[in-house]
Amino acid sequence: MRYWVAMPAAGQGLRLGAEIPKQYLEIGGRPLMAWSLLPFAGDPRCLGIVVATAPGDPRWPGVRAALGFPVMDAPGGAQRSDSVASALDALIANGAAPADWVLVHDAARPCLTAGEVDTLLDAIDDGPDGGLLALPLADTLKREWSTTDGPAAAVPQVGGTEPRTGLWRALTPQAFRLAPLRAA
Repeated sequence: MRYWVAMPAAGQGLRLGAEIPKQYLEIGGRPLMAWSLLPFAGDPRCLGIVVATAPGDPRWPGVRAALGFPVMDAPGGAQRSDSVASALDALIANGAAPADWVLVHDAARPCLTAGEVDTLLDAIDDGPDGGLLALPLADTLKREWSTTDGPAAAVPQVGGTEPRTGLWRALTPQAFRLAPLRAA
């Protein structure tokens, strides 16, 4: 099975509170984004990779030049969905067909293995129009206790524990046929 990769990477990582966007933070001498791209770079099933970065991103050209494999560019948008749409448009402009598979992978998810890519591709081969990697939820979930009387508490009060049975953490990449994904 052959596929394309779309990587939205225009986010600023504001929740992390770092001085630079999280996709550019370094581990082992490489930005997270470079590690996130590696599982696809040597895969002969990968037809091409497009990365959607923020317009005028000063860090991306240096990262791209150091990768050692070809990557297409697309302008990122204000929201993740805008960046994915732009990346899909770039894939279409570079020969991707409506029925082709596209793996959407986050730039700040550096721990993906080739085996996990294989697992995802095996799961969707001759199957549905989409699929994703996921893990059963292991964390305990708490619901905030709320009251309509008076102002909200400075520290939320626990209103209960939510059952995690049947809940999963969605991971990336997420795989979709190009046409239905672009339509969405």
